[in-house]
Amino acid sequence: MQTADSPFATIDDSVWDEKYSDRFGQLDFGVSSLQGPRESMEDCAYVVPRARCGFLFAAVFDGHSGFSTAEYLTDHLYGVISDAINDNTYGQECSVSGHEDEDERNSGATATVVLARKDKLVVANVGDSRAVLSRRAQAVDLTMEHRVSGGGPVVEAEVARVTAAGGWIADGRVCDVIAVSRAFGDQEFKGDGMTGMLQKGVSEEWWDQAFADSKHLTQDLLVATPDVVEAPVHEDDEFLILATDGLWDVVSSHDAVSMARSDFKKRRSAQQIAERLTKTAIQRRTEDNVSVVVIDLGGGKDGWDKPQQKNSDVWKGFLGLKK
Repeated sequence: MQTADSPFATIDDSVWDEKYSDRFGQLDFGVSSLQGPRESMEDCAYVVPRARCGFLFAAVFDGHSGFSTAEYLTDHLYGVISDAINDNTYGQECSVSGHEDEDERNSGATATVVLARKDKLVVANVGDSRAVLSRRAQAVDLTMEHRVSGGGPVVEAEVARVTAAGGWIADGRVCDVIAVSRAFGDQEFKGDGMTGMLQKGVSEEWWDQAFADSKHLTQDLLVATPDVVEAPVHEDDEFLILATDGLWDVVSSHDAVSMARSDFKKRRSAQQIAERLTKTAIQRRTEDNVSVVVIDLGGGKDGWDKPQQKNSDVWKGFLGLKK
């Protein structure tokens, strides 16, 4: 049972169905988190290797304006998704809400989540983290970042949604404040909290009262609706990388896959590769914290003969430390 003072927990044997174990086995994985040049660590990675129906569950959470929302997701999101697996509704929207620390009541977090099995992947994304698949040495992005800066159809759709709700975009940010357009938490951009956000802008002299009075916010400016991708695993699918934007800001999907592939060929483990990716981001002077999960899907690597490291514990990582 998971405890608040430990990043490890023994998995409940009732969750793991042996019929899936016989058919699919357990996937190997590696996980690493490192604090970048930020005042606090608000990233977290979470892995349940022996989840329901033979899946491995993995997630990276990137908090902002405090750690409360990311911590809440770490403690509760797997339970919500586990129930959805049972009900066969994991492809639908799921909401997670709960108490946040009073000092962090406006905190938020992005989430990228995967259910991985040797025959199937289900990936859900809210925000600007990313999941990348290596297929025949090619990097395949399975998620798209929810932002209002840059170009492309996703950005255009997010900008249209925010402006239709009465919001505005300035300097690549929603209301000139926040860079992501989808996230958990962030109560200032949802419901009654949006009135407080407008008044906060006046008090902080971001805009004047007349500007605030001119805004008619009719819908939540930020939403937690995930993009969900479900796909079969092909024989050429090699591994999957989940990471927060602290990695992707300085390492492209192509480069991350190339580094990981090179390391797999050198008989390095998924854990060693996850650690290398986080360290590379820090060495390249990322401006953010970094969390990475690497999942070995087992395909396309005839003759690679990698060492295996089976781990049936729940892994909850802060700063890459195992306490």
